[in-house]
Amino acid sequence: MRRCCSARSRFPRRPPVPCARVDVLGILLFVHDRKVIHRDIKPSNLIRRESDGKIVLIDFGAVKHIATNINRQNNFTLVGTPGYMPPEQNMGEPHFCSDIYALGMTAIAALTGVEPNHLGRNAQREVVWRDRASVSSGLADILDKIMRYNFVERYQTAQEVLDNLQKLKTGHVLTQVRQLYPHPPESFALKGDFTNLYIGDFNGDGQSDILRQEKGSWDDDAHMTAHVLLSQGNGNFTRSTLPESFLLKGDFTNLYIGDFNGDGQSDILRQEKGSWDDDAHMTAHVLLSQGNGNFTRSTLPESFLLKGDFTNLYIGDFNGDVGTTMPI
Repeated sequence: MRRCCSARSRFPRRPPVPCARVDVLGILLFVHDRKVIHRDIKPSNLIRRESDGKIVLIDFGAVKHIATNINRQNNFTLVGTPGYMPPEQNMGEPHFCSDIYALGMTAIAALTGVEPNHLGRNAQREVVWRDRASVSSGLADILDKIMRYNFVERYQTAQEVLDNLQKLKTGHVLTQVRQLYPHPPESFALKGDFTNLYIGDFNGDGQSDILRQEKGSWDDDAHMTAHVLLSQGNGNFTRSTLPESFLLKGDFTNLYIGDFNGDGQSDILRQEKGSWDDDAHMTAHVLLSQGNGNFTRSTLPESFLLKGDFTNLYIGDFNGDVGTTMPI
């Protein structure tokens, strides 16, 4: 198994590193959830199962039976493989992120074809490997954090690694979208029964754009594609369609849709992170539909301050004056 890793054929090139495989990180999620630290993750302990092609982790003897090298001076049992074993484990204090470190070193061995002990370290004692492998800077940053010398600076759980790999994948898709749609296409009118609306800068122009999802699908043409309403910066929006490969992730704000001015059109009340608008006055904004795919921005009076972490917004005539009011 080590021979295969050294030949750079132990793991497939797509995805480029073993830690990028969901099945490998899923193993660590399963093991760590049971309060177990494997302590000896290395190429020879990761094998491919013939039945389904998945990578499985073997040799749990280090977990159940401590039987390898003993450091008598400090009176603790040392379990692990030099090069793949992190420094805190070498001192007899392994953590869950120690397994993540070892998996990262396994990834570097697969990428570079070089055993970890033969890789250099910089003045901060971090592994020097980037000049030996061709990977994206985003993936390299993730690998560097996996293998931090100081364990407190690493990802502490396998789920954190999975989340960051997913964000990296989503970022690549957004880059493709921006290349496909450098200029927003035709105007688009909001209609239908929506379940979710998300806001964010999807085309990199600094404006707040809207990603919409309808019930049962991503749009109104049954093609399961997502639509983005790209802000023109003046209260108007134009429509762009995302490819089917797009994954909706990230921390977006809240959007509420409804007819807020009684003209029968679908308007949008938006909430941004940390406040209700983008000018720090803690007021709400309503994007009023003009019925032709365009929206006019309307600001609620400052006396109507919306603050705090709201879970629900309801609109209707609650005081009998035939006007529209909101209970919080």
